[in-house]
Amino acid sequence: MSFTKKKNYKIEGWAIYERNPIDFSLERPHYMDSEWELTVEETDFIKWERGRWDWLPDDKKGVYVIYSGVGEPLYIGSTANKKGFRGRLSKHHNKELFGLKAEYIKMYYIEDPTARLLFERIKIHQLEPILNRDFQHSLKVTDNYLGNLKNEILDAMNELKALGEKEQDIKELLDKEGFKGLVNKITELKGNPPQ
Repeated sequence: MSFTKKKNYKIEGWAIYERNPIDFSLERPHYMDSEWELTVEETDFIKWERGRWDWLPDDKKGVYVIYSGVGEPLYIGSTANKKGFRGRLSKHHNKELFGLKAEYIKMYYIEDPTARLLFERIKIHQLEPILNRDFQHSLKVTDNYLGNLKNEILDAMNELKALGEKEQDIKELLDKEGFKGLVNKITELKGNPPQ
C-alpha cells in the first residue's frame, strides 16, 4: 500500500470540499474564517480486510476515514501512534464495529501533529460520520445507530437460523464478512443474486 497520490487542500475563508466517491449527496463543505494550505499524501479507497491488521501501514501517521459499503462515513480518526495506522486501529475501542460495517478506508499521511488534528476536525465537520461522538447532538444518533445495528444483526442471524444455517457458521460468517456477509447469505439462500 502506498501513499503516492498527493493532493493539495486549500481552505479559504469559506469552505473545503472533497467528493465522496460512492454517494455525492454525502459531500459537505466545512466553513472557516482563516486561510490554510496543506499538501497531503493519501491512499485511494482501500477494501477493508476483516480479522487482520497487517495490511495497514505501521510507519505512517495521519488521518483515516472508515466507510460503509454504501459510502456512508462511519468514523474519522487520527493516529500519532508509534506503530502508525496499524497500531491505532488494531487497538481502537470501535474495532469490532468496524469489522461489522466497514467496507473501505481512506488514509491521509500527515506527519505534523497540528496539521493532523486540524485536518481531522475539518473532516469530521465535513462528513459528519455516525460514530464520532464529538458533538453532544451526535450521542443520541450514535446510540440509536448502534442499537439499530445490533437489532439488524440479530434479525439477520435469526433469519439465517430459520433458513437452516448453523449458529457456528453464522458467527464465522459475521466475523469474516461482517453484516453485509449475513445479508448476502440470506439473499443467496432465498434464491436472489447477492447485493
